[in-house]
Amino acid sequence: MVAEQEQAAHVPPVRHSGRSVEIAVYRAGTRYHAVCLDLGLIVERPSADAALAELTALIHDYVEDAEREGRSWATTLRPVPYGERIYVYRRLLTAAATQFLRSLMLPGRGARSGPSRVEYIHQYRSV
Repeated sequence: MVAEQEQAAHVPPVRHSGRSVEIAVYRAGTRYHAVCLDLGLIVERPSADAALAELTALIHDYVEDAEREGRSWATTLRPVPYGERIYVYRRLLTAAATQFLRSLMLPGRGARSGPSRVEYIHQYRSV
């Protein structure tokens, strides 16, 4: 027991940078838009998963390039303009409300009828 504690004391703790970005994915017609609101990046793909995966890779590359150039986190951020941010939030709110109303009107829809289409995703992701 003491040996394990001594060994644990010599292992450096995992440090989390504390940096995260806000991501939103919403459906627009038959396509999905994935937006990083803090870095001003946007991707359009035919599925929510593809859009989110592409945006995640783009964010990783962007942050990696900024670190390689020696930029600080504050200078790396390029938030989208306020109007665009409001537009994205409105799209997310509309998608969430639509999904909620559909669940009320179609209570049998769900596991028995197969998977439903993703309408929106909103999350904060560490970088």
